[in-house]
Amino acid sequence: MWSKKYGRLGAALAMSGLLTLTAACGGGGAGGDDEFLIGGFGALTGPVAGWGESQRNGAQLAVEDINKRGDLDVELKMVYEDDACDPAGAQAVFRRLADREGADILMGGACTASALAMAKLADGDGMVYVSPTATTREMHQPPLKHVFSTQVDATTEAHELVRMALETYKPKTVGFMYNSNDYGIAAVKSAKEALKEQAPDVTIAPEAGFPEGTSEFTSGLIKLRDAKPDVVFAVGVGSDLGPMIRSARKLGIDAELVGFSSLFTTETIRTAGKLLDNVTGFFYTPVRVASDSEDKEVADLTKRYKEKYGEWPDGIALQGYEGVLVIAEAIKKLDGDEPTPENLVKALESIKNFDVKTRKPITFGPNDREGATEGVLMKLLPGREETTSLWGNFEIVATE
Repeated sequence: MWSKKYGRLGAALAMSGLLTLTAACGGGGAGGDDEFLIGGFGALTGPVAGWGESQRNGAQLAVEDINKRGDLDVELKMVYEDDACDPAGAQAVFRRLADREGADILMGGACTASALAMAKLADGDGMVYVSPTATTREMHQPPLKHVFSTQVDATTEAHELVRMALETYKPKTVGFMYNSNDYGIAAVKSAKEALKEQAPDVTIAPEAGFPEGTSEFTSGLIKLRDAKPDVVFAVGVGSDLGPMIRSARKLGIDAELVGFSSLFTTETIRTAGKLLDNVTGFFYTPVRVASDSEDKEVADLTKRYKEKYGEWPDGIALQGYEGVLVIAEAIKKLDGDEPTPENLVKALESIKNFDVKTRKPITFGPNDREGATEGVLMKLLPGREETTSLWGNFEIVATE
């Protein structure tokens, strides 16, 4: 398809006049002429290791599906680096993927801070990056030329959750329990802004914020309990959110729980179990992504994932899958042109109403880097097929 492997290393060598020599010696780039390498990254260690594992698994399944179907004239490959959800390590991860591996494009970043750090590095270095998971609005406002997001931002998420909570529960007092990291702080800030706009008379209880990895929730939750909130918004990393919910219920906080997107991760579902029954949260896919989905392609996808990894895909796994589908669509739109950063940017900008099956279509443009603007509110119901599974019994509460 392409005259040469035109990854980052190939481009650098071409500019230095060394491409011919390197090719003759068998080096240069990450593979042969008919390969396109995705440089994936996410947390595989630390408190949110489950997020990176889910994203990697979903992305890898997409790579295998695309290659098996023969959708492209090239073979997709992916390497996946651990960023430990640490923005300070983004530089090292970026250099490994861009220089050592010779990736053609970046994809990943399950944590807001590390994804944003990578976005700034990639854009400054002229490398294209597709972010399937990060929710901060800074990923696309103002637009970064080389950075594209397929995720609904946290501001939209917060406004939808607040609207639903006000209409459904009509609370007089609301509270927040959350991880006091960039993700949690930004989510709570957005929700408070939405409350101020939509219901300025609602009382906000003392916050219960906790650092990642803590095992002590009692002191903060007692203050929240004593304020007697009618609704509590919960946001946090998967390994903390489940124990946080368990501690809240044990202390007698019987308010209606409303969850941000991290509610629908495998780690949260494992650790909270039946305590998530009747809890409503924000999710990204407006179709039933389960093994009994009415959409056969979606049902087959979830079955293949469970067969391969032993569990149903969570939201982040689906985002990883979708991210690779978007990259593959961009490769198709290259129509034989070299996968240079400039050509990849134009190809991504030309994507309109691209159906990834598990959510509303993705659309980009010259000044539009936010491919998805709609999600769904879902309530988990009792009687799910497994307490460790998202799928089995839920209802759509409201859509944007």
